[in-house]
Amino acid sequence: MADEGDRRQSVTPQPPDDTTNQSRSPIRPTGPVDKGQPPQLVPARPPAGLLGPSAGRSGDATPEKTEAESSPEDALERLRQRMTQVAEEFAAGKLNRAQFHAIYNRYSERRRIIEQLISRDPGSQAWQQVARPGHTSFLREHFAARVLYFALYPLGRNAPIVQQGEPSPPPEALLPILRVLPDVLAEKGRLAPARRQLQGGHWLVVAPGQHTVSIFLFSLEPSAQQLAQIDDLHQDFERANAFALSRRDYTPRRLVFPQRALFEV
Repeated sequence: MADEGDRRQSVTPQPPDDTTNQSRSPIRPTGPVDKGQPPQLVPARPPAGLLGPSAGRSGDATPEKTEAESSPEDALERLRQRMTQVAEEFAAGKLNRAQFHAIYNRYSERRRIIEQLISRDPGSQAWQQVARPGHTSFLREHFAARVLYFALYPLGRNAPIVQQGEPSPPPEALLPILRVLPDVLAEKGRLAPARRQLQGGHWLVVAPGQHTVSIFLFSLEPSAQQLAQIDDLHQDFERANAFALSRRDYTPRRLVFPQRALFEV
């Protein structure tokens, strides 16, 4: 999930060294905590391609026209096109809901003002001020979901192999999922990542695999493309560490973690 707003770069895996790992992102095992009631996760929408680590900004978005529109009709048509484009980007999973509403409302407000201006005074040129390019790039960036926290757990266990970032998800939201996940996977087979909003507005994302499960905490609702990327990262983790995982060797210094690329700038 290169995009015009994407400044992230691919990351070379860190050496298998405890000191190196801890200098960048401390690895701290955690013991079991109190149990809670299993919450419901919202199934992810079908992914539509991939974005980079700061997903949610679309590289397909056409830059806003910088020169003045030749007529108010042209300006209104341009805004209609952009509103349609934003709807299509959301449908394709390139935007989350917060991004969609912020950008769509921005175009809708400009359209409404231009219509009112030319309705009151068809000869006025005041509409040109409103038709000037806005700040939708800022809105895309401001409302993009960002990873706050990541942890990796063996299936059926409550202590993470590694964890990074803060804050961590509340135990009452996370532990019930970790408890029931092995049974759900045994019954239904491989599952796509799922997301659920937590109290306070953060979003919990669960990406299970054959041996382990990745847990992410996002600042806002992640887009479908971000979920698709998380799924790829987790599958790559299990692929790269297949030998160790098959032996249930979860020693952090013997593993590589593609998920850490989401924290690299």
